[in-house]
Amino acid sequence: MSARYSQTANLLAGTFLIGGVVLAMVMSFILADFSFTRNAEYTVRFSIRDGATGLSPDAAVRVGGQQVGKVKSIRVDRDADTGEYAVDVTIKVRADIELYEDAWAHLEVPLLGTGSTLNIPYLGTGDGIETTQGQSARLEPGEVLIGSIAPPAFLANAGFGPQQREQLQRMFTETERALTEFADALEEIRPRVAPVADDAAATVASARRSMESIEADLAGWRGDISTTLDNAASTSEQLPSVVDDAKIILADTREMIQSGRAVIDDNRPRIDNILANADEVVSGVNDEWIPRGTELLGSAREGVQSYRDTADRVSGIITKQQPTIEPHALQPPHHERPVQVPRNRGPEPAVAAAPPPRHQGARNPAALRLGPLLRRRRGRPA
Repeated sequence: MSARYSQTANLLAGTFLIGGVVLAMVMSFILADFSFTRNAEYTVRFSIRDGATGLSPDAAVRVGGQQVGKVKSIRVDRDADTGEYAVDVTIKVRADIELYEDAWAHLEVPLLGTGSTLNIPYLGTGDGIETTQGQSARLEPGEVLIGSIAPPAFLANAGFGPQQREQLQRMFTETERALTEFADALEEIRPRVAPVADDAAATVASARRSMESIEADLAGWRGDISTTLDNAASTSEQLPSVVDDAKIILADTREMIQSGRAVIDDNRPRIDNILANADEVVSGVNDEWIPRGTELLGSAREGVQSYRDTADRVSGIITKQQPTIEPHALQPPHHERPVQVPRNRGPEPAVAAAPPPRHQGARNPAALRLGPLLRRRRGRPA
């Protein structure tokens, strides 16, 4: 009995010892972060501005949302190339996962809590990389991968990545620069803008006063406008009758035109005959009357010129004979001469009456015509 009990106790003690050793080895592997899978270490670098909020050692590193490694260490270090401080996060991921230098490493911060994780949604392709850290664009162990804060889920699902983030940052930077330049330019032109603004304010005030005046005038014109609209309405009511009258007038005018056309068509031969006669008359006037009239005008002109020449000659003769003609022209007529009767003489013997002189009782016709002319020349009344 004692021997059998001793064997059983020894077997239990050995089993316990072996289990303790195995458990100790497992615990040592766990505590030493030992893994039978081959891993590779990389450095994910965050700028001081972005930081690595909520990230701690042993935080999960995911690729496409699945854990493929964990964070080994976090430190703040100076970048040897730029000389600026950055947050370097050393991660250990499976070596069989190929990462390239243009891969995306996003820091995902939960809405609640502080347990941040690293997610790599894009492994990269290496295309378009001009300068590589090593011999190729593939990320080698120990090389640096640039990290950034993960965008919101809806932007990430839309393909928003570091390039778009940089573009957005450049856009913000350019906008800020443009606003700064605009503010500087505004400060420069402020002295010139202030008078313009004052003028604009005065113009607006004047326009406001004008509008108030117009509104006051409209209040007075409202009655006239209403009357005008009433008249327009009554006129529009009378418009159908006016249109009917116009239609009747147009119909009558159309009938008159048709009647006139009928009359013209009926009398077209006579009208053509009249037009032909008028053409003959006009042709006769052009061919016969106008030459004859021209000839008669020429003859009349010659006669007037001849009469003018004759008058000039007569005037010259009268001027030369004026001394001879004047006494006869101024002598009174024979029947107006005084008769002298001798005094204290006896009766005269009867003598036969002499025939009256030529033109007795009247002046010489030439003297009658020339007498008033000569008296006017001497300034005497006619």
